[in-house]
Amino acid sequence: MGLCVNGRVVYEIHINGIYRARFFTEWKRRVRPSPLNSGEMKRILVVDDDPSSIELLIRFLKPWKCEVEVAFSGGEAVEKLQGGNFPYHLVISDIRMPHGTGIDLLREIQILRKRPGEKAMPVILMSALGKVAQEQAKALGAEFLEKPITRESLSTVLARVGEPLGTALRDA
Repeated sequence: MGLCVNGRVVYEIHINGIYRARFFTEWKRRVRPSPLNSGEMKRILVVDDDPSSIELLIRFLKPWKCEVEVAFSGGEAVEKLQGGNFPYHLVISDIRMPHGTGIDLLREIQILRKRPGEKAMPVILMSALGKVAQEQAKALGAEFLEKPITRESLSTVLARVGEPLGTALRDA
């Protein structure tokens, strides 16, 4: 049996209750590789009215070299996006929120995207509403992430949008 002390795992061997040996090994936290292709920092806008969902997404995204900015409503997100050029590589938004739904936000992003010179930006819509919400998101050209969110489900969806993200970064 081992005991972790200051990043080192200490093992002691006892035979018939008599101390025989002690050895150490370094403990390293396993960091999962980013599902996003490029090694460059990604700017992601997370839009949700639920602070616990936002906190969870931030905790999942930070180790993958993602700079996360937050909006608590669709209206606040539109304000952040209306600067003329998109400072974000990706938007992750809840579908059901006050002051503008994720669907409204997606439609606004699609309108803003049609400006000359604007690059396409992937959008991930998330909801606990299941199949209906998933079909609605897909019909509008967004990826879908079902709540409750896990690191694995987020990684899978990010891997699907990862190639367009990598291409957008190389072309920028």
